[in-house]
Amino acid sequence: RKTKDLIFLDFTDFRFPKYENKSNVTTEGFELSVEGNPFYNTIKLGANLTYQYLRYKPSAKDDDYFLYGDRLPNVPYFFGNLFSELNIDSLFSKFDKLSFNYNIHYTHNYFLLWESQGIQNSKTVIPEQWLHNIQVTYAYNNINIGLGIKNMTNNYAYDNYLAQLPGRSYHLKTTISL
Repeated sequence: RKTKDLIFLDFTDFRFPKYENKSNVTTEGFELSVEGNPFYNTIKLGANLTYQYLRYKPSAKDDDYFLYGDRLPNVPYFFGNLFSELNIDSLFSKFDKLSFNYNIHYTHNYFLLWESQGIQNSKTVIPEQWLHNIQVTYAYNNINIGLGIKNMTNNYAYDNYLAQLPGRSYHLKTTISL
């Protein structure tokens, strides 16, 4: 895919980030997703994987031609998820359901700024991340109560601007459908 006029948030100066219009960006990659119910709604398994190869290819007239062929900064290029769900219907009555969910999220490390700029061993890199989440939900008629733990291994987690995200957190959610 060849993208013309990609709107891109440039963080070269962190005090004053600005949106730029990048004239030519080539995108190659793939996205895979698979999901299945091997035991008819009792167990659900799935995975997805994305690889995106975004390269900047300005024309020779552009001021930033020196960035030709660079991967777009601050864009993760390899990431994926695994998920599983176990459902137990009619646990205490024929109107209830107990669900257990487990998810793993992976993001490969990537550069915060342009890969060709700066000294190789001093570049800011958003590190590889593995996040594990678990949730238990009990549903009865139109009432759901869920308890979840996000980032249960308390790994370091970052957004795509290298701002650290919270570590392990606990969540209680109640939903009543009217």
